[in-house]
Amino acid sequence: KSKSILVIGGGPAGLEAALITALRGHNVTLCEKTGYLGGQFRLAAVPPYKEELMELIKYYETMLRKLHVKIKFNTEVTLDTIRKSTCDVVIVATGAEPLIPDIPGVHQENVITAHDILSGKSACGDKIVIVGGGGVGLETADYLSEKGKDVTVIEMLGKVGLDMERTTRWPLLKRLQAKNVKIFTNTKAIAIERNCVVAKCDGQEKRFPADTVVLAVGAMPRNKLYEELKTVFKNVYAVGDCTKPQRVRHAITAAFKIAVEI
Repeated sequence: KSKSILVIGGGPAGLEAALITALRGHNVTLCEKTGYLGGQFRLAAVPPYKEELMELIKYYETMLRKLHVKIKFNTEVTLDTIRKSTCDVVIVATGAEPLIPDIPGVHQENVITAHDILSGKSACGDKIVIVGGGGVGLETADYLSEKGKDVTVIEMLGKVGLDMERTTRWPLLKRLQAKNVKIFTNTKAIAIERNCVVAKCDGQEKRFPADTVVLAVGAMPRNKLYEELKTVFKNVYAVGDCTKPQRVRHAITAAFKIAVEI
């Protein structure tokens, strides 16, 4: 029996859920709070050599159009919206938001997130310290050093890029080395001042000069709507980063598995 499906969020997991439920003959509406599809995956396509990732979003856009999925842009869904709707099933794919570490000075004007940089929301100075040496931090360093910025990455663990595939990690580290990006491991940011990051490095306190400090210390699920919904609505599912931040292929697979059961 064909059901009325509401998908909230147009990142890869939401797009996959919309595609599969539409292919299965359901009547699907997708609501996206911004004016475009792709979510944070669009930002993944910004660093050098990653432009081809946008092909995935173009594929979803083409397929959803062919399947007559109704897409509502600039539409934020609330509990009240859903109470007034006639949908049978709600799939929440609201993604994740950047984690802001609890350290002194983190809310100063010169502190922004990697998300702000890659989305073009914020400009930055010429001397940059990136706090966090995972994949996002390193790719942001690649992007900024390409623009001629003086970039330093500090990472509290003993290695950088541990969340990356080996095949992408090594070429990226080589590029960063060639562009004189400075990487410090076993270095934990403990405070941010107006013109530097204060960090503990092998037990010693060290200051890293910076015009701009970029935070790349992970993400936290944006799951408030799902938590509210599941108390009042029976047929509600969560997919993608709003369950936990994860690799895109895992988010898409999980969305597929849920969609085929509906």
